[in-house]
Amino acid sequence: MGGKGKYVLFAAALIATAALTTVAFHLFNQAGIDYAKGHRFIEQRMPQEALPYLAKAVSLRPGFRKALQELGLAALWTGNYGVARKIFEALLAVDPHNRFAVRGLADIMAWTGQREEAIEAYRQILSRHPKDFPTMRSLADALYWEKRYDEAIPLYRSYLIFEPTHQEAISNLAHSLAKAGQEDEARELLADLDRRFPDDPRALKAIGRYHLEGSQFDKAETYYRRALRIDPSDLEARVRLADCMVGGGDWEAALAQMDEAVSIRPDDAGVRVARANVILWSGDFEAARAAFSEILERWPNDASAVAGMANSLQWQGKIADAIPYLEKLVEWDYAGTKSALELAAAYAAVGRNEDAAAIYRETLTHEAPSPEEMAEASQAFFAIGDAQKAKELATATMEKDPENLAAGMVLFNLALRERNLARAEEIIRGLVAAYPGNSALREKLAQVLTWRGKPAEAERQYRILLGK
Repeated sequence: MGGKGKYVLFAAALIATAALTTVAFHLFNQAGIDYAKGHRFIEQRMPQEALPYLAKAVSLRPGFRKALQELGLAALWTGNYGVARKIFEALLAVDPHNRFAVRGLADIMAWTGQREEAIEAYRQILSRHPKDFPTMRSLADALYWEKRYDEAIPLYRSYLIFEPTHQEAISNLAHSLAKAGQEDEARELLADLDRRFPDDPRALKAIGRYHLEGSQFDKAETYYRRALRIDPSDLEARVRLADCMVGGGDWEAALAQMDEAVSIRPDDAGVRVARANVILWSGDFEAARAAFSEILERWPNDASAVAGMANSLQWQGKIADAIPYLEKLVEWDYAGTKSALELAAAYAAVGRNEDAAAIYRETLTHEAPSPEEMAEASQAFFAIGDAQKAKELATATMEKDPENLAAGMVLFNLALRERNLARAEEIIRGLVAAYPGNSALREKLAQVLTWRGKPAEAERQYRILLGK
């Protein structure tokens, strides 16, 4: 090849290298731009809006740690626990000591009911990083939710030295003091906050939050209105003021406040979901469905909107229509076990008892279910003919809640199936005593008494039914 040919090849190589470098730089720079946009939304607590930008930044630059961490945080805040868990686990695979990811996994455990495991994880982080204030507050919150107030109090005190006007920490500390028998100190804490920061919306909202959580809606409203007089565009104060009005049953006023909140931040999915929920709680199910539908057209993966749509359908009795939304929530691991159990109950309600039982088998072995959840599970197992499991769950339910009607009826029907009429009578008598106005129960008692050869007692029950 002549000198000219070599020169051409060399020039072509330089051009190709420059082009690749330009493309790489563009992608690198674009990832930074997308991350910056997503980060701004995270700072404004708008996780749904942050998600697409952070996801794009990570797709352009897969090793972009900050973008990946905030993507996990956005998934966590929107209730997509399955996605958040995968992201935090991926971060830990690269760096097993990534404190952000360890705390993120602990937060998922805390928010899905595995609080003891979360508390242990938080304590391990603090043993290595005693000044990790976000973890300190997460531990205090977990202890607060577990009603371990004496342990939560010193942690909240330490955290508030770092951030003296953090409203949730102040409110939870005041509640903890009151629950621990230190009511005077709780009142003084709030009064001192009001004296020191009379014109700070953060302090006013903290006091308002305390009263709102204590269902003292008038007192809470006073503080939120004070905050809004200082800053009429304070979105959180506006939304919480609407909550006060919901608590007082003034739906029209609450909706007016939420309309104002939407006008302040029209592109915030969370605010629109909050507004739709006010409509839902007011009982206007059709309007609520329309509102949630509009949100999902714009933000199809908003878990809170999907949950709202499922609720609006279920509250209308349209269980079959709600199931696809509930299935999506379970797929996303939204709200952890709670969503799975809600889907199981929906399956059972439409006769899909095998599907319901499969979920109950999976979830009830890992969680500490409530009496209501165990009762629903017992009904599903009874329906598919698993008498042993049905009896086990119904019995456990009645031990915790002796007046649980669903579990009682499962045990009653099992006793009839076993032809144990004495046991059936015992169960149905207990249910009639708990629900004396339930005519169906009283009629069943009369039938059992007849079968047991007690005609006089059966006749007395029938007379009560007839009002004689």
